[in-house]
Parts: sequence; structure tokens; C-alpha cells
Amino acid sequence: MKYKRTRTGITRQDLARTSHTLAGAGSVLAAPTGFRALPIHPGLAAARKTVATAMPVAIIPRQREKSGLAQDRAFWRDLLARRASLGGLPAHSAGGYRHRRFAIIRDAAWITLYRAAFPFPQVGVFLRCVGLAGEAFFTLADRASPEIQPLLRAELGPDLAMEWGACHHPGMTDIAAILAAPLPWDDNAAEQHIAWMLRVGAAWWNCFASLAGGPEVNNASPAKRGRHARAKAGLGGRSG
Repeated sequence: MKYKRTRTGITRQDLARTSHTLAGAGSVLAAPTGFRALPIHPGLAAARKTVATAMPVAIIPRQREKSGLAQDRAFWRDLLARRASLGGLPAHSAGGYRHRRFAIIRDAAWITLYRAAFPFPQVGVFLRCVGLAGEAFFTLADRASPEIQPLLRAELGPDLAMEWGACHHPGMTDIAAILAAPLPWDDNAAEQHIAWMLRVGAAWWNCFASLAGGPEVNNASPAKRGRHARAKAGLGGRSG
């Protein structure tokens, strides 16, 4: 099939190919070189969305992104060093950008320490329960909540809310404490974040780890062993 040339010397085939390429490229062509496009949290989408944009994006310079990664690594290095000296939490079992995990039951229940500047600057500590084993563990924790919640709230203070049984992701149940952490994050802010996360993380670990049984229960205080036994008895009564 022959294509007629336009006055500029470009054929209709050339125009069709160019149009297809632009349609496939999408928002990648809109981002300047040296920048990366990231989705924006749905709550902020309305403020960023324009008439010609199908999906809101945040343009983050790669240099700033690399700086953020370096800052993140340094923060967790300092936090884990402080953890080793305080002894409130065990050695972490997994981790990545913005978080570290401390396993209670492998692939089922763990304590997570979390620090993120985007989309909302915040630090957090939460118990996450996943899968059938995680559901069983959360049931134990829920049965023991009359004794556990006052201990956790004593560490948080009266002004900070606690999420009990929140579900932010399918198949996952959390018991979480989130603290707003306004920018900028300097060395003084990092010290405050580390102190809060280790203190609250230790409270989360002490209250929940003994519910899993095993060495944690055997080495626990009589009060913790009694709480574990009552929680299990309550779970048996509910399921029966």
C-alpha cells in the first residue's frame, strides 16, 4: 500500500508510527531526564492531578532519591547499634528500605519498625499478622487485649492513638502505633525517632512475643506465663 506524502515530506505511515509511539510512551515522555516518576498517595491525588494527567505522579530528582537511600541506611545502622546496647528487641530478622522486622512466628507474625518521609512523614511500630497462623496469633493477642492494651498505651501516652486490628493490606492484620514526624529530618530528629521506636518497639515485643509460646514463654516472668495461659484458654473456649 502506498502512502501519500504531506507538504512537509512526511508520509501518513510516518505519522501513524509516531502517534503510536507517543501513545505507548505515556507519562514517561513527560518526565525530564534525570527524574523518576512515582505514584502519589490517593489522598494527595486531587491536589496534584491536572486536566491532561490520567494518573498523578510525583517527580523526584534521582540525586535526592540517592541521598534519601543513604540517609535511610545511616538511620537504621544507628538504630540497630543502639538496639544491641539496650537489649529491648532481639536481632532483626529482615528489613529493607524504610523498615526492619523482628520475627515472632516466621512468615506469620512479626514486629516492624517503620520510618517514611513519603507520602506522610511518620514513624511507626506495629505487629503484623499474616495467613492462618497469623490469624490464630492475632486471636490470642485479641483475647489478651484487656491486659495488653493498658501496657501499650502507657508507652504511647494519652495523645497518641493506637490502631488495634487494622487491615491496610489484604490478608494482613495490624496492631499499630503511628507518630507524625514532620520534616526536615536532621540529626536531632533522627535521635528522637530512634528513641521512640526502640522504646515502643520493646513494649510491643514484650507484650506479644510471649504469646507465641516456646522459649519466650518459658523464660518469661510468672505474670507473662499466666497471661499466655489465660489467652490460650480463652481461645480454646471460643473455638469450642
